Amino acid sequence: MDASVQVLEEKIRVFRPEVVCIVGKSIWESIWRFRHGRKIKKEEFSYGWQTDRERMGRVKAEGEEGWDGARVFVATTTSGLAATMGQTEKEKIWGELGAWVKERRKKTEAPGQEANAE
Repeated sequence: MDASVQVLEEKIRVFRPEVVCIVGKSIWESIWRFRHGRKIKKEEFSYGWQTDRERMGRVKAEGEEGWDGARVFVATTTSGLAATMGQTEKEKIWGELGAWVKERRKKTEAPGQEANAE
């Protein structure tokens, strides 16, 4: 997974999404190792929105228009094999992202157009 982080960062630079959702703690740990050169400490890890410092795909090259990168949301795996976290905890994490998506749709919706967000 660590070897794929650079490929992911480049895809984010090219497509410039507003947000990237990383599904699974182990994937975020790989991204962290690649970017920080070390393992993530227990107290540094959290599900949900990551700090602006962790934005992905940031562009700051000379001669190019800068881009602050995509915000990062780390979600739990959806696999039933990941039994260390209860359903309620998983729903809370995914619900936070879902609430953001619904709010974002409202903001980007054209006047008079109804979103089918449900």
